[in-house]
Amino acid sequence: MPGRVVVHGSGAVKAESGVGGTTEKTVNLERIETILSVVRGPDVLNLGCVGHSLPAKPQEKAHWLHVRLTERFPDAHIVGLDNDASNVDRMREMGFDAVLGDAHALTYDSCFDTIVVGELIEHLQNPGECLEGCRKALKPGGRIILTTPNAFCAMLGLMYLKNFNRAFNTEHVLWFCPQTLYSLAGRCGLRIVKFDFVDDLAPEITPSRTYRLFAHLWMGMRWVLPRRYRNTMFAVCESSSSPTCLRAATAGARSVDILGEFHGQPVPALSAFRAEQQRRRT
Repeated sequence: MPGRVVVHGSGAVKAESGVGGTTEKTVNLERIETILSVVRGPDVLNLGCVGHSLPAKPQEKAHWLHVRLTERFPDAHIVGLDNDASNVDRMREMGFDAVLGDAHALTYDSCFDTIVVGELIEHLQNPGECLEGCRKALKPGGRIILTTPNAFCAMLGLMYLKNFNRAFNTEHVLWFCPQTLYSLAGRCGLRIVKFDFVDDLAPEITPSRTYRLFAHLWMGMRWVLPRRYRNTMFAVCESSSSPTCLRAATAGARSVDILGEFHGQPVPALSAFRAEQQRRRT
Protein backbone atom coordinates (compact mmCIF):
# COMPACT_ATOMS: atom_id res chain seq x y z
CA MET A 1 0.00 0.00 0.00
CA PRO A 2 1.42 3.45 -0.92
CA GLY A 3 2.28 5.92 1.82
CA ARG A 4 -0.40 8.07 3.38
CA VAL A 5 -1.29 11.40 1.81
CA VAL A 6 -3.24 13.93 3.84
CA VAL A 7 -4.33 17.03 2.04
CA HIS A 8 -3.72 20.40 2.65
CA GLY A 9 -7.11 21.94 3.59
CA SER A 10 -9.40 23.91 1.30
CA GLY A 11 -7.40 27.03 0.64
CA ALA A 12 -7.97 29.44 -2.21
CA VAL A 13 -7.08 28.44 -5.72
CA LYS A 14 -3.53 29.49 -6.52
CA ALA A 15 -2.61 31.24 -9.75
CA GLU A 16 -0.55 29.25 -12.20
CA SER A 17 1.82 30.76 -14.68
CA GLY A 18 1.64 29.80 -18.32
CA VAL A 19 0.44 30.82 -21.74
CA GLY A 20 -2.45 33.25 -21.53
CA GLY A 21 -1.48 34.77 -18.17
CA THR A 22 -1.95 33.72 -14.58
CA THR A 23 -5.52 34.99 -14.21
CA GLU A 24 -6.81 33.16 -17.29
CA LYS A 25 -4.96 29.98 -16.32
CA THR A 26 -6.43 30.08 -12.82
CA VAL A 27 -9.99 30.58 -14.06
CA ASN A 28 -9.70 27.81 -16.65
CA LEU A 29 -8.58 25.30 -14.01
CA GLU A 30 -10.70 26.58 -11.11
CA ARG A 31 -12.89 23.46 -10.88
CA ILE A 32 -9.96 21.04 -10.93
CA GLU A 33 -7.90 23.05 -8.44
CA THR A 34 -10.88 23.33 -6.09
CA ILE A 35 -11.33 19.55 -6.19
CA LEU A 36 -7.64 18.92 -5.57
CA SER A 37 -7.66 21.28 -2.57
CA VAL A 38 -10.06 19.06 -0.59
CA VAL A 39 -8.93 15.54 -1.53
CA ARG A 40 -7.86 13.31 1.38
CA GLY A 41 -5.82 10.12 1.07
CA PRO A 42 -4.44 7.60 0.98
CA ASP A 43 -7.21 5.79 -0.94
CA VAL A 44 -9.04 7.74 -3.65
CA LEU A 45 -11.66 6.64 -6.19
CA ASN A 46 -12.27 8.79 -9.27
CA LEU A 47 -15.56 7.96 -11.00
CA GLY A 48 -15.77 8.69 -14.71
CA CYS A 49 -11.98 8.79 -14.87
CA VAL A 50 -11.80 8.88 -18.67
CA GLY A 51 -13.79 12.12 -18.91
CA HIS A 52 -15.25 12.87 -22.31
CA SER A 53 -12.13 11.38 -23.91
CA LEU A 54 -8.47 10.86 -23.12
CA PRO A 55 -6.31 13.89 -23.92
CA ALA A 56 -4.98 13.91 -27.47
CA LYS A 57 -2.89 17.08 -27.18
CA PRO A 58 -0.47 18.30 -24.50
CA GLN A 59 -2.67 21.31 -23.64
CA GLU A 60 -5.59 18.97 -22.93
CA LYS A 61 -3.66 17.15 -20.22
CA ALA A 62 -4.07 20.03 -17.74
CA HIS A 63 -7.85 19.57 -17.96
CA TRP A 64 -7.79 15.80 -17.35
CA LEU A 65 -8.71 15.39 -13.71
CA HIS A 66 -7.34 11.86 -13.29
CA VAL A 67 -3.81 12.72 -14.33
CA ARG A 68 -3.91 15.84 -12.13
CA LEU A 69 -4.88 13.66 -9.15
CA THR A 70 -1.96 11.30 -9.74
CA GLU A 71 0.47 14.19 -10.22
CA ARG A 72 -0.67 16.07 -7.10
CA PHE A 73 -0.73 12.94 -4.90
CA PRO A 74 1.97 10.59 -6.23
CA ASP A 75 2.02 8.45 -3.07
CA ALA A 76 -1.74 7.93 -2.88
CA HIS A 77 -3.59 4.87 -4.16
CA ILE A 78 -5.81 6.39 -6.84
CA VAL A 79 -8.30 4.13 -8.61
CA GLY A 80 -10.18 5.26 -11.69
CA LEU A 81 -13.51 3.71 -12.74
CA ASP A 82 -15.26 4.16 -16.06
CA ASN A 83 -17.58 2.23 -18.39
CA ASP A 84 -15.55 3.10 -21.50
CA ALA A 85 -13.81 -0.24 -22.05
CA SER A 86 -11.37 0.82 -24.77
CA ASN A 87 -10.15 3.90 -22.91
CA VAL A 88 -9.93 2.01 -19.61
CA ASP A 89 -7.59 -0.41 -21.41
CA ARG A 90 -5.57 2.53 -22.73
CA MET A 91 -5.30 3.99 -19.23
CA ARG A 92 -3.98 0.67 -17.93
CA GLU A 93 -1.37 0.67 -20.70
CA MET A 94 -0.38 4.16 -19.56
CA GLY A 95 0.23 2.80 -16.05
CA PHE A 96 -2.94 3.99 -14.29
CA ASP A 97 -4.98 1.82 -11.92
CA ALA A 98 -8.16 1.85 -14.00
CA VAL A 99 -11.23 -0.36 -13.52
CA LEU A 100 -14.05 -1.10 -15.95
CA GLY A 101 -17.31 -0.62 -14.08
CA ASP A 102 -20.72 1.00 -13.78
CA ALA A 103 -21.17 4.00 -11.49
CA HIS A 104 -24.72 2.78 -10.81
CA ALA A 105 -23.49 -0.54 -9.40
CA LEU A 106 -20.47 0.08 -7.16
CA THR A 107 -19.42 -2.98 -5.16
CA TYR A 108 -16.90 -1.37 -2.80
CA ASP A 109 -17.44 -1.43 0.96
CA SER A 110 -15.63 1.07 3.24
CA CYS A 111 -12.64 1.26 0.91
CA PHE A 112 -11.95 4.94 0.14
CA ASP A 113 -11.09 8.14 1.99
CA THR A 114 -12.23 10.29 -0.94
CA ILE A 115 -14.51 9.58 -3.88
CA VAL A 116 -14.46 12.14 -6.69
CA VAL A 117 -17.65 12.38 -8.76
CA GLY A 118 -16.71 15.13 -11.19
CA GLU A 119 -19.09 16.15 -13.98
CA LEU A 120 -20.76 12.74 -13.91
CA ILE A 121 -24.19 12.73 -12.23
CA GLU A 122 -25.74 14.79 -15.04
CA HIS A 123 -24.95 11.87 -17.39
CA LEU A 124 -26.50 9.15 -15.23
CA GLN A 125 -29.91 7.52 -15.52
CA ASN A 126 -30.09 7.23 -11.72
CA PRO A 127 -27.65 9.55 -9.92
CA GLY A 128 -29.12 8.63 -6.53
CA GLU A 129 -28.10 5.02 -7.02
CA CYS A 130 -24.56 6.17 -7.74
CA LEU A 131 -24.37 8.38 -4.64
CA GLU A 132 -25.75 5.65 -2.39
CA GLY A 133 -23.04 3.33 -3.71
CA CYS A 134 -20.44 6.01 -3.05
CA ARG A 135 -21.66 6.44 0.53
CA LYS A 136 -21.25 2.71 1.17
CA ALA A 137 -17.78 2.76 -0.39
CA LEU A 138 -16.49 5.46 1.98
CA LYS A 139 -14.31 4.68 4.96
CA PRO A 140 -15.57 6.15 8.26
CA GLY A 141 -15.05 9.91 8.03
CA GLY A 142 -14.59 9.78 4.26
CA ARG A 143 -15.92 12.31 1.79
CA ILE A 144 -17.47 12.57 -1.64
CA ILE A 145 -16.37 15.48 -3.83
CA LEU A 146 -19.11 16.32 -6.28
CA THR A 147 -19.20 18.75 -9.19
CA THR A 148 -21.97 19.24 -11.74
CA PRO A 149 -23.07 22.05 -14.08
CA ASN A 150 -25.11 24.84 -12.54
CA ALA A 151 -28.42 24.89 -14.43
CA PHE A 152 -28.90 28.62 -13.79
CA CYS A 153 -25.42 29.85 -14.72
CA ALA A 154 -24.91 32.71 -17.16
CA MET A 155 -23.18 30.53 -19.76
CA LEU A 156 -26.01 28.00 -20.11
CA GLY A 157 -28.59 30.78 -20.32
CA LEU A 158 -26.73 32.33 -23.23
CA MET A 159 -26.22 28.93 -24.87
CA TYR A 160 -29.98 28.32 -24.82
CA LEU A 161 -30.57 31.70 -26.48
CA LYS A 162 -28.15 30.65 -29.20
CA ASN A 163 -29.13 26.98 -29.59
CA PHE A 164 -32.87 27.12 -28.75
CA ASN A 165 -33.91 23.66 -27.47
CA ARG A 166 -30.56 21.92 -28.05
CA ALA A 167 -28.59 21.34 -24.85
CA PHE A 168 -25.02 22.50 -24.45
CA ASN A 169 -23.94 18.85 -24.08
CA THR A 170 -26.24 16.33 -25.72
CA GLU A 171 -24.98 13.56 -23.38
CA HIS A 172 -26.56 15.26 -20.36
CA VAL A 173 -29.88 13.84 -19.19
CA LEU A 174 -30.28 15.91 -16.00
CA TRP A 175 -29.62 19.44 -14.78
CA PHE A 176 -29.14 20.44 -11.15
CA CYS A 177 -29.50 23.64 -9.16
CA PRO A 178 -28.48 24.10 -5.49
CA GLN A 179 -31.91 23.10 -4.20
CA THR A 180 -32.09 19.84 -6.19
CA LEU A 181 -28.48 18.94 -5.36
CA TYR A 182 -29.12 19.32 -1.62
CA SER A 183 -32.32 17.31 -1.90
CA LEU A 184 -30.60 14.49 -3.79
CA ALA A 185 -27.74 14.33 -1.29
CA GLY A 186 -30.16 14.18 1.64
CA ARG A 187 -32.18 11.37 0.11
CA CYS A 188 -28.98 9.38 -0.37
CA GLY A 189 -27.97 9.64 3.30
CA LEU A 190 -25.41 12.38 2.66
CA ARG A 191 -24.86 15.80 4.17
CA ILE A 192 -23.23 18.63 2.19
CA VAL A 193 -20.59 20.18 4.45
CA LYS A 194 -19.03 22.52 1.90
CA PHE A 195 -20.63 24.18 -1.13
CA ASP A 196 -19.50 26.74 -3.68
CA PHE A 197 -19.85 27.88 -7.27
CA VAL A 198 -16.77 27.71 -9.53
CA ASP A 199 -16.02 28.04 -13.22
CA ASP A 200 -14.98 25.23 -15.54
CA LEU A 201 -13.71 26.79 -18.76
CA ALA A 202 -11.41 25.52 -21.49
CA PRO A 203 -11.25 28.04 -24.35
CA GLU A 204 -7.71 27.02 -25.30
CA ILE A 205 -8.85 23.50 -26.27
CA THR A 206 -12.34 24.25 -27.60
CA PRO A 207 -12.84 24.74 -31.37
CA SER A 208 -16.03 26.83 -31.06
CA ARG A 209 -15.33 30.51 -31.69
CA THR A 210 -18.55 31.48 -29.93
CA TYR A 211 -17.52 29.57 -26.81
CA ARG A 212 -14.03 31.08 -26.83
CA LEU A 213 -15.46 34.58 -27.19
CA PHE A 214 -17.86 34.04 -24.28
CA ALA A 215 -15.12 32.51 -22.10
CA HIS A 216 -12.76 35.44 -22.57
CA LEU A 217 -15.52 37.98 -21.97
CA TRP A 218 -16.66 36.08 -18.88
CA MET A 219 -13.15 36.05 -17.43
CA GLY A 220 -13.15 39.83 -17.48
CA MET A 221 -16.58 40.39 -15.94
CA ARG A 222 -17.16 37.43 -13.60
CA TRP A 223 -15.44 39.16 -10.69
CA VAL A 224 -18.22 41.77 -10.41
CA LEU A 225 -21.11 39.28 -10.52
CA PRO A 226 -22.41 36.96 -7.76
CA ARG A 227 -20.70 33.58 -7.65
CA ARG A 228 -24.02 31.82 -8.26
CA TYR A 229 -23.70 32.73 -11.96
CA ARG A 230 -20.59 30.55 -12.39
CA ASN A 231 -21.08 27.44 -14.45
CA THR A 232 -20.30 24.66 -11.97
CA MET A 233 -21.52 23.67 -8.50
CA PHE A 234 -18.97 22.16 -6.13
CA ALA A 235 -19.95 20.19 -3.03
CA VAL A 236 -18.18 18.12 -0.40
CA CYS A 237 -20.48 15.47 1.07
CA GLU A 238 -20.16 13.21 4.09
CA SER A 239 -22.36 10.40 5.29
CA SER A 240 -25.13 11.67 7.56
CA SER A 241 -23.93 9.07 10.09
CA SER A 242 -20.26 10.13 9.92
CA PRO A 243 -18.62 11.20 13.21
CA THR A 244 -18.28 14.78 11.96
CA CYS A 245 -21.97 15.12 11.12
CA LEU A 246 -23.09 13.38 14.31
CA ARG A 247 -20.96 15.69 16.45
CA ALA A 248 -22.41 18.70 14.67
CA ALA A 249 -25.95 17.44 15.25
CA THR A 250 -25.27 16.68 18.92
CA ALA A 251 -23.83 20.13 19.49
CA GLY A 252 -26.83 21.73 17.85
CA ALA A 253 -24.69 23.09 15.03
CA ARG A 254 -26.23 23.19 11.62
CA SER A 255 -24.65 22.22 8.34
CA VAL A 256 -25.62 24.26 5.30
CA ASP A 257 -29.37 24.69 5.64
CA ILE A 258 -32.17 26.81 4.23
CA LEU A 259 -30.54 29.96 5.63
CA GLY A 260 -27.29 29.26 3.78
CA GLU A 261 -25.23 28.71 6.92
CA PHE A 262 -22.44 26.30 7.87
CA HIS A 263 -22.08 25.68 11.61
CA GLY A 264 -23.99 28.90 12.20
CA GLN A 265 -21.82 31.03 9.87
CA PRO A 266 -23.08 32.53 6.58
CA VAL A 267 -21.86 30.86 3.41
CA PRO A 268 -21.36 33.66 0.84
CA ALA A 269 -22.04 31.48 -2.19
CA LEU A 270 -25.41 30.35 -0.86
CA SER A 271 -26.64 33.10 1.43
CA ALA A 272 -27.94 35.35 -1.34
CA PHE A 273 -29.66 32.44 -3.06
CA ARG A 274 -31.30 31.27 0.18
CA ALA A 275 -32.33 34.77 1.24
CA GLU A 276 -34.02 35.40 -2.10
CA GLN A 277 -35.75 32.02 -1.91
CA GLN A 278 -37.05 32.77 1.58
CA ARG A 279 -38.18 36.29 0.56
CA ARG A 280 -40.30 34.90 -2.28
CA ARG A 281 -41.93 32.36 0.03
CA THR A 282 -43.05 35.11 2.40
